[in-house]
Amino acid sequence: PAPATLGGARLLPAGRRCPGGWLVVREAAAVAPPVAARPGAVWDGRFRLADDAEPPPGAVLGALGSDYVALPRPQRLPAAALPGLPALRLHGVVVAVPHVLYPDAERCGRCRASLAPGMPLAGAAFVPARRAA
Repeated sequence: PAPATLGGARLLPAGRRCPGGWLVVREAAAVAPPVAARPGAVWDGRFRLADDAEPPPGAVLGALGSDYVALPRPQRLPAAALPGLPALRLHGVVVAVPHVLYPDAERCGRCRASLAPGMPLAGAAFVPARRAA
């Protein structure tokens, strides 16, 4: 297949990270607007702040967007995936990107966000049952 977009996702070659493989990342045009960063908040129908999260008062949760270029390198995720990650902002300034532990593990630990899509791309891994001996 060729690179494409479908249902708010981009399909593109994985490049050097996985030769011959493909990445599925969020399409920038489909990202939801930011929401108030409160414990349990859901942003973009996919990411949820932990119930015990302690975001800074007044912070919002939204896409990292083009601010990904200011993150320290190297990141463990492909650059194409970074703009669609959730970021906490306070007065327009990125204060935390939990999925890449920016700026540090301690701050991100207080603002944990998990991927919890309403309609996952794939189900749980299939594990065949063991035969009785």
